[in-house]
Amino acid sequence: MNHIADFKDLDIYNRPRKCSECGGIMIFKGCGEYKCEKCRKIAYDDYGKVRNYVEKHRGATASQVSEATGVKQKTIRTML
Repeated sequence: MNHIADFKDLDIYNRPRKCSECGGIMIFKGCGEYKCEKCRKIAYDDYGKVRNYVEKHRGATASQVSEATGVKQKTIRTML
């Protein structure tokens, strides 16, 4: 059994695949940031949301980050 295939569709960071504005494909730009290939809208996966929040709120607890970003504490702990 191929264990990599078991996790192929697992998306723990909720990566944006399609643009919420125009339906275009979201292109990964780095550090959790994605840009729509059509309208250029910027979106973030869970990593990007957490990273942006922590940069602006140094010393925030996992609970505070979770509440502010909507990212589950379990996912935040996985990132650590």
